[in-house]
Amino acid sequence: MELIKKLSLGMTLGEGPVWNSPRSSWMWLDILEQKLYELPFENDVVCENPCVHSLGFTGSCIAVQNETSVIIVAKQGVFEYNLENRLSKLLVDLALPEHIRTNDGVTSPDGKLWFSTMELSPTGSFGAIYCLDQNMNMSVFCDKIGIPNTFVFDSSNNSFLLSDSLKQQTYSFPLDNNYYPNVTKKALYMSTEMESYTPDGGAMDVEGNLWLAFWGAGKIQCLDQKADTIAEIELEALHVTSCCFGGSNNNYLLITSAQEGLNDEQLSHYPQSGSVFIYKLNVTGQSIPNYKMENRC
Repeated sequence: MELIKKLSLGMTLGEGPVWNSPRSSWMWLDILEQKLYELPFENDVVCENPCVHSLGFTGSCIAVQNETSVIIVAKQGVFEYNLENRLSKLLVDLALPEHIRTNDGVTSPDGKLWFSTMELSPTGSFGAIYCLDQNMNMSVFCDKIGIPNTFVFDSSNNSFLLSDSLKQQTYSFPLDNNYYPNVTKKALYMSTEMESYTPDGGAMDVEGNLWLAFWGAGKIQCLDQKADTIAEIELEALHVTSCCFGGSNNNYLLITSAQEGLNDEQLSHYPQSGSVFIYKLNVTGQSIPNYKMENRC
């Protein structure tokens, strides 16, 4: 593993990284600052600084659509955002209560958009997980979850991995023939209940290993199918939030982090909190499909 780039951005809550294959760029969000970042990475050459978009809404996860637009799930609704003219179009009004916002999400292998909600200040299991198909039909997968995270579809093991960061647990669900997780066969994959940190976002490599970010631990761990650690990346950021594979051969890992909730002493010990890190790995990541709406006018 080789660190090839560190971007000291001072983000409050960096989250939701994706690889935008049509544009050969990385994208991620600062949820609380309502910002979208894009970092060109054509031919695996990283640019010096990312392009910053001020959204005007609280986006929490991104689904790539095509070369000019992305889908952004936000507290205010599901938006189509044009990267060229920076205009947004509301597709779905989620009508969330004031104390609820959206959180992690991902596009499934069959092109549906999965995303979640949580309390702004979590007190219990009041979040939910939704599935949005290509015709804008939305259904509830499950509710009564605290802080939904990870959202990884593993094609090598035909499973879906999901964390409840409030409970400090990650679960595995088998998939049916339509890539729909079977909630009745939920199994505990791993737990950090005895630790001071919790699982957050993650990404899957082609060998079926989960690269998982840990909020409060300053690290990414690569976990095998039994949740045993086979590799680790230590970072100068305490709250590591998520990661994703990208690059021309999908063998780079972009990692996001946050400053939220850290005091001055913690920031002095972890001075790169809120930064983005890019590592070159010796393994390839599983690709995440684009989200394509049907029946467009």
